[in-house]
Amino acid sequence: MNEITTAASPSTTASPPRGSVRRAVGMLVVVEMVSGLIQGMTPSLIPQIGKQFGIVAADLSWIASIQLLAASISVPIVSRLGDLYGHRRLMRFSLISVLTGAVLFAYGPSFPVMLLGQVFLGPVAALLPLQLGIVRSRLDSTRARSAIGFLAAAAMIGGTAGFEVGGIVQATTNDVRATLTVPVLLAVLGLVIVFFFVPESAVRARGNVDWAGVLAISVGLGSLLWVLGGASGRPLAMTLGLLAGSLAVLALWVVIELKSDHPLVDVRALVRPQLLRWYLAAITLGLALIGSQTVGLTFLSADPAKVGYGLKLPPLVLAQVLLVAGLAGGIGALLMSRLSRAIGGTRTAIAGIVIDVVVQVVFIAQHESAVLFVIMTPLSTLGTSLAFAALPAMIAEHSPADEIAVATGMYNTTRAIGGSLGGAVFALVLSSMTLPGTRIASEGAYVVAWTICAAAGVVTIGFLALVGRRRRRE
Repeated sequence: MNEITTAASPSTTASPPRGSVRRAVGMLVVVEMVSGLIQGMTPSLIPQIGKQFGIVAADLSWIASIQLLAASISVPIVSRLGDLYGHRRLMRFSLISVLTGAVLFAYGPSFPVMLLGQVFLGPVAALLPLQLGIVRSRLDSTRARSAIGFLAAAAMIGGTAGFEVGGIVQATTNDVRATLTVPVLLAVLGLVIVFFFVPESAVRARGNVDWAGVLAISVGLGSLLWVLGGASGRPLAMTLGLLAGSLAVLALWVVIELKSDHPLVDVRALVRPQLLRWYLAAITLGLALIGSQTVGLTFLSADPAKVGYGLKLPPLVLAQVLLVAGLAGGIGALLMSRLSRAIGGTRTAIAGIVIDVVVQVVFIAQHESAVLFVIMTPLSTLGTSLAFAALPAMIAEHSPADEIAVATGMYNTTRAIGGSLGGAVFALVLSSMTLPGTRIASEGAYVVAWTICAAAGVVTIGFLALVGRRRRRE
């Protein structure tokens, strides 16, 4: 693999031979697969955790909420520290934190201790931006894009496999703690790989840690995602007030960053029209993906004899559909590099979103057919994975060499914001449009949700088309 020239970068280190870079990329793919497995196992075990430890459903929701908050706060901070002090060094720190969290979550003597484990698991989401920093600093843009496709595919396949592995191990052991030992072992494997087989990145940023910015973005992002995550359970006026407070803190964070000599995030760079539109696209695409996944799974499992709609797929068949969808997502991520070379990264992302929009329209018109639904679900995942793999690749290519991790980390954060917004919007739709005299969502609610997904896809295409038009003018 060819190595890029980093003469214009603030600080560089010696590059390893070509073969060692190729091996390192393979090791990074394994690490990302480990990351996907760890993140994918927990959701499949939440019902069993409630049964084994006597935890009610309302409290179980904190598992996903706290992990999402911890991840969203960790990603920009850890990514920036990686740009400053070395991406491999911060990968080691992140995996130590993940190992600590996995141990606490698996063996914690109480539910609060298990939730503390989810806090320590937050930096697992920062592994991909750190890996992109290593890849982009060592490879030219074409080969880096290919490596990014492999990493994205590993994340998607690992996440899907984690869901399946969690279910299989739990069915075999019938013990949640024994099943949660698997993430502990995976974290150990990731640590060994990063300590002994992954080279350090070739570029360093200059500057210090902007602790005021760290505090502001932590409070702002944390409160924003918390507000969005519980929006459907609060009065509208309270939600709007809390939302305004969160946005005010984030506005203060922007002011802090603009005045700082060494900001945590270079806001001026991130709001350049090209990058800003990619981040906006990540928000709307995250909304569409969360919506299609949440709504689709609920619809697939609904019993038409009881509610008048749905396909009543048994759990085993539903798991198989999810597995095929995850594999389709991995294939889409792998295809991203080839398509990008042929038609460009922006057109590749647009093509993927067009596929997903078409699928949502099919769901709106023909959601009574089980065969069609089962075929369309993996096709939707294939399309969105093309876009999700192309966006960070393009952001990495067009970001300053010493800010790649934080730039791609902000992409992860904006996508998480979109997902949280989608969760709030679709929860509101499904809870407000119900069958008479019940709290069960009506068929019309699902149609509205699919319409919102399709509209979000169209808006995303609009953002990306503006990026492409601007690049052609330049």
